[in-house]
Amino acid sequence: MKSDDLENFDISWIKLDGFRHNTTWREFKEGEADELALKAYETIGGCPYIGGRHRRKRKTKKVEDMISKIIKKFGWGS
Repeated sequence: MKSDDLENFDISWIKLDGFRHNTTWREFKEGEADELALKAYETIGGCPYIGGRHRRKRKTKKVEDMISKIIKKFGWGS
């Protein structure tokens, strides 16, 4: 659904027997979300991985390491 159509929305549009779908939802105008993106950036900040910052350290072991440990423990790999 396009944002212009929100004021016309009716709950009946989502019923299976009368479902409405607007294929123009994919259309966009260049720059239409710029203001929203700037507001999000001001509120939350930038990506923590850009600008030389380091990723946070994992709290758990890597999944592949845990799987390998279980396989060895039960002897499934041999």
